[in-house]
Amino acid sequence: MRSVFLDFATVSHDDVDVAPLRNAGTDLVLYDATPQSAVAERIRDADIVITNKLRLDRSLIESADRLRLVCLAATGTDNVDLGAAADRGVGVCNIAGYCTRSVVQHVFAVLLSLTHHVESYRALMRAGAWRASPQFCLLDFPIRELSGRHLGLVGLVLEDATRRQQPLPDYSVLETTGDAHNQRFRVQCQVQDAASPATEGIARNRRNAEQMAAAQMLEQLEAG
Repeated sequence: MRSVFLDFATVSHDDVDVAPLRNAGTDLVLYDATPQSAVAERIRDADIVITNKLRLDRSLIESADRLRLVCLAATGTDNVDLGAAADRGVGVCNIAGYCTRSVVQHVFAVLLSLTHHVESYRALMRAGAWRASPQFCLLDFPIRELSGRHLGLVGLVLEDATRRQQPLPDYSVLETTGDAHNQRFRVQCQVQDAASPATEGIARNRRNAEQMAAAQMLEQLEAG
């Protein structure tokens, strides 16, 4: 059985252990990158195709006679013709919860960067402002401490970000599924049936509510 990873460099910078893939019992071939024009040739004799960003349309799927499984190294499946795969009996798998921890970490990285004006102070330092200051200190941008503040989280990352904020300084996390006082860093919003199964109607209501919450949060931040 032969498997190919068409764009391995999109998920690794020589820092991913591929032993589990090699131990899966297939003859694994890794390509750092594959031009779209070369996909047909590289999957021609493959039983399993792994990709992150390349398109697998009907013509490509139908041209790979041995193809049995497409593994996507991401959450989305929009780059694969699912209808063509179903017609050929080809399974398509994605990665549930892909990069959830990384996204949560990025949320707090951006939060701290904004509250500490990291980029603004970095620019001043590079411009020699600290050295030129008669008191060797810079107070151009106020630094906000998180302790005692309220954090409004909007979106599907909500639950995980709420859980993972615990090691940070003591501040409360306000979800978009309830009421709150309309003050800075708080969001006032009602989400109906937020915990119900994601039917189309409920999902639409949730998106609308999250958009409203985000707009309110921006208004509060701009109002100071």
